[in-house]
Amino acid sequence: MRLSKDVYDMLQSIVGEDNISQDPAILDCYAWQFGCELAGPEDGAYARKAFSPSEYLEEDEGDESLVTPRGNRFGIRPVAVVLPADTGEVQAVVKTCNRYGIKFKAHSTGWGPWSGCGTMGMVQIDLRRMNRILEINEEDMYAVIEPYVVWSTLQAEMMKRGLNCVTIGAGGNCSALASITSFNGIGYNNYSMGLNERNVLGVEWVLPDGEILRLGSLGSGSGWISGDGPGPSLRGVMRGEYGAAGGLGVFTRIAAKLYQWGGPPEMPVKNIDPAATLLEEFPENCALYYPFFENAEQRDRALWMLGENQIGYSASFMGRGLLAWGLGGSNLEASQTVETVAQNFPAYAFILVLVCNSPRELEYQQKVVERIMEETGGQNFAIIETPEVKSMVALLLFKGGNKVNIVFQRSGAFFDPGLFTGSRRTFTAADKLSINVISKYVEKGLVVDDYGEGSWGSLFDFGHLTACENETMYKANDPEACGAVLELLEDLDGQMTEHKYRLGHILHQQLTDSPKGRCGHDTMGPICDNYQLWQRKIKRAFDPNTASDPTMYILPEET
Repeated sequence: MRLSKDVYDMLQSIVGEDNISQDPAILDCYAWQFGCELAGPEDGAYARKAFSPSEYLEEDEGDESLVTPRGNRFGIRPVAVVLPADTGEVQAVVKTCNRYGIKFKAHSTGWGPWSGCGTMGMVQIDLRRMNRILEINEEDMYAVIEPYVVWSTLQAEMMKRGLNCVTIGAGGNCSALASITSFNGIGYNNYSMGLNERNVLGVEWVLPDGEILRLGSLGSGSGWISGDGPGPSLRGVMRGEYGAAGGLGVFTRIAAKLYQWGGPPEMPVKNIDPAATLLEEFPENCALYYPFFENAEQRDRALWMLGENQIGYSASFMGRGLLAWGLGGSNLEASQTVETVAQNFPAYAFILVLVCNSPRELEYQQKVVERIMEETGGQNFAIIETPEVKSMVALLLFKGGNKVNIVFQRSGAFFDPGLFTGSRRTFTAADKLSINVISKYVEKGLVVDDYGEGSWGSLFDFGHLTACENETMYKANDPEACGAVLELLEDLDGQMTEHKYRLGHILHQQLTDSPKGRCGHDTMGPICDNYQLWQRKIKRAFDPNTASDPTMYILPEET
């Protein structure tokens, strides 16, 4: 499918000749996303329901490109890609799409099938030219950013000023704005800084029909300090918990809430190999602990006691299987670690980071940690003191990102069927259930052997909630393995819901329902107060022409 010359010329007049393309090689780069290999089977029923014909779309030999067989990482190719430079150009592109009946999908750094086009005949809006930190307000602790400012850039600038931001496990190369406005993701520093859905302040938002909406104090001409008021808040409509994933327009500028950072402005390292990176010097007024316990009850009690006393900068955990795969540099080294020492790692443990403002505060926090460990039977795992492990863990947790090479390097692909957020009462039970279910698929040889313990997670808000992701690795080019992952998703989500540990994850539900031509919200909504009825009303009201890609948000008609 091709874009007509009239529409192409119109878009080119907005962004310039160098910032638009319909070269098939370029378009395929946007269609290739990890996770697309799970999208099959081949009929493309859901994508067809989302498609809207337009006289400005011309047929081509590639019209069946919405067919994405399992084991193929190419999703649906856009008809053109545009790179706007500012909010005005974004608005003009969106209005042009509405005028000619063309759908659009905005993305910045992209991370998975929800970043690409969900049906054919769609213009991809790539926001990479909008990559500036526009303002840093140290007194009120926020930064105004554009879509392509990534976590590592933002964090590096903030740490120089004694500030920090909430980063997520997807890594430092991901868009901060996308996480805060349009999607979800957990991070190690959620423990003291909360989730990004609550770290959004003022917002500039190009709605699906091309109108510009400014939320909170920004809309009243009072700066970026608040995302609410006067009047009812629209932050819940804007993103809810998981975000609209490009289904409600384009976010062009936001203010991100910042937090205190007591560590050094820079942390020089030796080596660039992720498996061999060493801190030149461990930061002052900081400390690492790796407490382990005889059982889950002792571990959980220690975590809750730390949270109730607001001790620590981040508190997190990593399953033995994922930790073992992460400690090796090459796949051979990692395999040897899994086979030889992984079973000796403690099953019930967590990692605690202290970042304090003075030696006196560090001394106080360490005394509290040691008292809590004494009362709960915890011991510090000696491996945390080896230079290589200490550097790796410190960089991982101080920066708040993740070693993404773990989950991609070992088999080429991963997904997170065990993703859940739980309370103090449900977390451990849900974690055990995840291990039991995933282990069945490990035994069948369809996913990478991590004992079912390929998890990592974090506590939120000093332990009021706990989140976990079971990063299950598999061969991306093996249709049988991809099918097993989808089966695992349905199996585990169903059991989680049955045991009332949590509702099914909507991204999982979308992934398993779309091959059946069904929207995931139409499955989950009826067991959750029929929220899909209101979500559909929001989609119709904000996007009357269904111009903004609905496939990862909600289709305007019930499926």
